Amino acid sequence: MTRGYITCGVPYVLFGLAKGLLGDFTKGDPLPGRSGKNAEVPYNWTVHTPKSGVEIASFNCLECHAGRFNGELVVGLGEADLDFTDVPMGALVDNLPILDIFPGGVIGEINKFVERYKAVGPKIKMLTVGTNPADMLAVALAAHHNSDTLAWSDDPLLFPPEIMAPVDTPPWWRVHKKHGVFYNGMNRGDHRGR
Repeated sequence: MTRGYITCGVPYVLFGLAKGLLGDFTKGDPLPGRSGKNAEVPYNWTVHTPKSGVEIASFNCLECHAGRFNGELVVGLGEADLDFTDVPMGALVDNLPILDIFPGGVIGEINKFVERYKAVGPKIKMLTVGTNPADMLAVALAAHHNSDTLAWSDDPLLFPPEIMAPVDTPPWWRVHKKHGVFYNGMNRGDHRGR
């Protein structure tokens, strides 16, 4: 959990401010065994440097795939009580300061984060606590990526139907034993289904 796989996030120089605007999404202890700045952020965040060269903090897989049991954090346990009914990224996006005093590239990372959120934010709002928008997030992201180059487009390139398909995040130890996961049987033989 020290390498980033999400290519946009909050510039690390602003993460202290962002924590106050992200509510429960940043209320977690650091994950034991991590070092450097990753030892200072909640377990569900990773500090890394994408191609822009600007150090960012972004969600990692433990956002949904770590939960508490008897007060103890269990990596791989599906987080069953996340509240996506009021996704707090809107508060963050509306309050991130856009100032010219930040070092080069920070404004670009802020703008990238804001544009990504505007594209996917409305798609990941759930009706009940405990339901997870992972599949809807995947569809929203796919709609904004060129299918040949994977380049991002601020305007959607596909127009999937407007449906809400929440999922219940299964624990990792149960997923590897299944032929396919979720209600659609996906992940047969790919990296997520093994």
